[in-house]
Amino acid sequence: MLVDCVRQIAFCPILQTRYFAIVIACILHLGLRTTIFIHQTKENNTETPTLATYIIYLSMMDLIYSDDLIPCPLRRLPILARFFLELLVTVWLGEVVLIFFWSNVEKICLGVLVNYVDTDNETRETIHYWLLIVLSVLISCLVGIETERMEKISSLFEMAQEIRVEREMQAWADKHRNIFYMES
Repeated sequence: MLVDCVRQIAFCPILQTRYFAIVIACILHLGLRTTIFIHQTKENNTETPTLATYIIYLSMMDLIYSDDLIPCPLRRLPILARFFLELLVTVWLGEVVLIFFWSNVEKICLGVLVNYVDTDNETRETIHYWLLIVLSVLISCLVGIETERMEKISSLFEMAQEIRVEREMQAWADKHRNIFYMES
């Protein structure tokens, strides 16, 4: 049954295998909070604000979704093999971003705050939390610019507005059709 579902996905241009690979990676990393390839000890793990981590991770998934992960020669693989390859690469890249990139950004920010901001721990944690959220939103905006996601979303809204206007014009024309036929 799973194989039949995956085969049907191959014919749908909107739902590609990388979409399902991204969903599974998000469930593994954000939902279950597990890692497959990279294991991190508790001592090396900083206490991270969940919102900033989610923003960074979802930005990375947006970047992955906008690009093909599989080289051209491997695109001829069967749909199931291509799905598992994309799943492995997506999970691995998600772990690399969370553990090597974002974890180090958190540690650097905390180190700067500890060394250069003279406040109590509670204030420092609050500053750290908001600093990481601002940085994650900034990175998310940069990713959005790279993937042109905002232009795609705005064009979707423009298209929806045009469809609505066309429907309203058609409804008005249907309502007033008798007036036009009587005059001719």
